[in-house]
This record gives sequence, structure tokens and C-alpha cells, in this order.
Amino acid sequence: MVIFFLFVLQGLLDAMMKAMRLSVGSCSVESQNLIIRKAYSVLSSHTNFQLKEVERLPLTPGKYDISLRDEGLISLFASVVIAVFPKTYIPNKRVLMHLFIITLLRGGVVPVAQALGSILNKLVSTSNSAENSSDLTLEEALDAIFNTKISFSSTDMLQRCNGTSNGNEMVFTDICLGIANDRMLQINAICGLSWMGKGLLLRGHEKIKDITMIFMECLISGTKSASPLIKDSLENTEEQIQDLLVIKCATDAFHVLMSDSEVCLNRKFHATIRPLYKQRFFSSVMPILQQIITKSHSSLSR
Repeated sequence: MVIFFLFVLQGLLDAMMKAMRLSVGSCSVESQNLIIRKAYSVLSSHTNFQLKEVERLPLTPGKYDISLRDEGLISLFASVVIAVFPKTYIPNKRVLMHLFIITLLRGGVVPVAQALGSILNKLVSTSNSAENSSDLTLEEALDAIFNTKISFSSTDMLQRCNGTSNGNEMVFTDICLGIANDRMLQINAICGLSWMGKGLLLRGHEKIKDITMIFMECLISGTKSASPLIKDSLENTEEQIQDLLVIKCATDAFHVLMSDSEVCLNRKFHATIRPLYKQRFFSSVMPILQQIITKSHSSLSR
């Protein structure tokens, strides 16, 4: 009964997010400014934590108690962010990106990953920041996402961190590469990175090369760890099964990058799309991938 109730709630939330995207996407910039200001006010006053707390560094996902109700509100707000024009003013982008990252890592909430990708896709770069009243440039946003330390205290649900400078802090890309030794955390991070990468790919940003290499590293390292399972070993461990999930998630990331999306990062929701972006991606990445395949000593990895 509980599972059925949750299933109905999720279906209702999905319908509400779709309606929100379509209605906001059809509005003018002036109307979107009013909508997002009101939505931000609701988000600030109806969640179990203060948004100002999220601005503190380092980020500590385990510190925040994000209920299903909070997840729903954040997902609805993310739907608004997905649908707006690049010129629409989004308040406190840095705080919102940190909130989205916390929600993503804790629950793997896809709409917030899509919102992060939309923000990166629509932000102005340093070279033309004077043309926009935005409080954050693309370069600053990339720095906030990829260079911010994410902290996991010993009392958090995420305790198994190693390989970092102090044992419990790392950056977002470290989590994607599995340094935290928590496969579900890694999967959530890869999911987020795939949508952020798509936002950058559409606008032709060079960062997509680094992101692609992270996905390739996840595929190669995951294949090595899960090889006994792939070879039908009789002693399959839970860790090997989780490694297979990481491989699937990294594979799905390439699908996200190259496929057209109906829910975000399209012309209907005012994404910045560079002509022939898929062809440019292939021409720049294929030589790198071919080199990796050639150097691979494992036929399974190849």
C-alpha cells in the first residue's frame, strides 16, 4: 500500500513538473522573473533548512535533512529553472547550485541534475558578462561546482571516504571517479555530471572533453572491478554488482550527451545550442577515445 501511494505521488509530481516547465517556458522574460522570484521565496520559507546555510563551504550533504516534501519542492523549483530564458534573472545562483548538488548526492534527484545543466548552458561567459545582469558567470559557476570541497563528517551517512587530503573532503569529480568508495553516491554524481556535460556540450564548451574522460575512466575502472561478474563467475559479490551499476550509469551518460531531450536543454526551453555540436564533439573526442582503446591491454575493456 505504501509503495502504491509513493508511486501515485511520484506520478503526480512528474505531471506537475511537466506542467510547470511548459507554462513557464511559454512566458516572457518579465513574467519569468516574477515567477522565479516567487518560487524562490516559497523554496526559502517552506523547506527544513535555511538557504543561507547552503552557501557555507565546504558543502556537507549529510548535514541536511531533506524530506520527500523538500525533494518535491526543490524538484518543482528546478523545473522552473529548466524552462527560463538565458536573460531571466535567477537569484543566488551559487546558493541554488550548492542546494542542487546536495539534493543530487543525497537522493539522485534527476530534475536538479537537469537544472544544473540548464544553468551552465545559459550562463554568460566572462568575455560578455557586461551584457547581462547575472550575478554569476559561467567560469565562476564551473569553479563553484568542480572546485568546491564537499565534506563528509564521521557521523554522516557517507563515512567511507579515502584517498583525499584529509580523509573526508573531496571535489565533485573525485566522487564521480569513486574515491568515496560509495557506489550509490558515485552513481548519483555521474548522473549529475552527465546533464551538466550536456549543457556544456550544447554550447560548445571545452570542459566537455574533461567530463568525457571522467566517464571513460568510470567505464574502464568499473569494467576491471566487475570483470569476474561479467565472465559469469560463481562467486559474485555485492561490490561487483554495484560496479556494474556504475558501468551502466557511465554508459547512460553518453546517451544523455548525444540524445535529444524532451524535458530540458532544448529549444522549447530556450537552451543555447551551437550548430553541429554533435559533429564537433565527435571530431574532438574520437581521437582521444581511439587512443584509450589502443592502449587498453584488456579485451574486455576494449
